[in-house]
Amino acid sequence: MKVSVIIPTINRYDDLKESIKCLLKQDFKEFEIIIIDQTEGGDSNSLGEYHKNELIKYYRSDIKSASASRNIGIGIAEGVVLLFIDDDVIIEDKKFLQNHFRHYADELIHGVVGCPLEKQLNQKVRYERHWMSYRDQEVAWLYFPSNYGCNTYVAVGRSNNLSVRRTSAIEVGGMDENYERGAHREEADFCLRLTRKFGPLFFDPNARLIHVGNKQGGIRSWNDSQFVKAEHNVVGAIYFDLKIAHLKYKLEFHLATLRYFVLNKVILSRPGLYLIVLKRLIKSYKIARGNLKNGAINFKS
Repeated sequence: MKVSVIIPTINRYDDLKESIKCLLKQDFKEFEIIIIDQTEGGDSNSLGEYHKNELIKYYRSDIKSASASRNIGIGIAEGVVLLFIDDDVIIEDKKFLQNHFRHYADELIHGVVGCPLEKQLNQKVRYERHWMSYRDQEVAWLYFPSNYGCNTYVAVGRSNNLSVRRTSAIEVGGMDENYERGAHREEADFCLRLTRKFGPLFFDPNARLIHVGNKQGGIRSWNDSQFVKAEHNVVGAIYFDLKIAHLKYKLEFHLATLRYFVLNKVILSRPGLYLIVLKRLIKSYKIARGNLKNGAINFKS
């Protein structure tokens, strides 16, 4: 087996079946699809016509966590390359899998980042980059456009279009399950551990898919507010800043976290939310400090 496509899913069977449909149309044939279903009461029959497909491995998980689900996928996978995607993507290019896998002919490449286009933003491929994305890769990824249109090297990719060598993923400990549910920065943590050990990831804009971003299901199943970011996201961001952000750029990462969760347009335009956000920030900091003290929860074979 060459490629194992790992898809965590929750409350999104219709979107998931469309994603599976796209994968089964690929020209590249030496792959398997691993579904880790966190839906309450879900079972393989929920996949409809696909539940008996020999390319699909179905695993039911009671742990509500994207990171834990990906670790389950790593353990089940038979492919030499792991490809992480979301359960609500559209893949139009029949060479998508090949565009990921072909780069692994180079033994120096341990991971490939694809180009995810956001459907809700009507996002197109762009060819300009902010000057800050040319800085030290430890921090440049904060400013790198995920819809960039040129080949390059990056330190971090998004977990809805990211492939890695299975042996390399295991060697760095897979995902850290301290990033609970669909926590912010979980893939950045994983990618930075990978790039620090094996070198940068290759970014290929031709490994392209469309991320639907369905408002129902997925990580949105765990959001408790329309305006304030979920607690597990705040905890994840602070935990990342404390745990893995390079000391040289720690202040910059802390400021990025504040911009995303506190100093954004939604919160600034609703003063009534300030106290809620402040309380959540303080509580999340305490939880993140506790997680850091207890240590990472990584993949165990």
